[in-house]
Amino acid sequence: MKTKNFTISQNIYVVVHNHELDLHNNYDFCGFAFDGTQRSLRLSWQKTKGDWVQANDSPSLELRVIGVRSFQVTPRDPKLPFSEDSCLTDISFLCDEPWCNEPFTTDKTPDESWKWVFQFMSGSSIVVDAEEIEAIT
Repeated sequence: MKTKNFTISQNIYVVVHNHELDLHNNYDFCGFAFDGTQRSLRLSWQKTKGDWVQANDSPSLELRVIGVRSFQVTPRDPKLPFSEDSCLTDISFLCDEPWCNEPFTTDKTPDESWKWVFQFMSGSSIVVDAEEIEAIT
């Protein structure tokens, strides 16, 4: 998947216009919406209400995925509280190489052939294979 206007840093930051948005500590995941006719997926976050959050952080973030080839949502751990569904653990990747049997992280630019994995504290994850992804703040 080609990244259009942002980078990933330290597996939890989306960097847009040189500004790091901490999706683990400062944003709550709100949900996703898939449009099958447009082959698009939207992943949405809202800024957390906490005194540690910087006032100049964007109030929201949407990652818009274009040209979706496949996506899958893995189940959450039923033993964990539902509050963990809104907390991103990390952004990681999957590839079709023989060595890759679980998600991995990298500080390098992800290869366009890799699937993206959004993992949450609840144990759930969203795995996406698509053509392009862009950040909307």
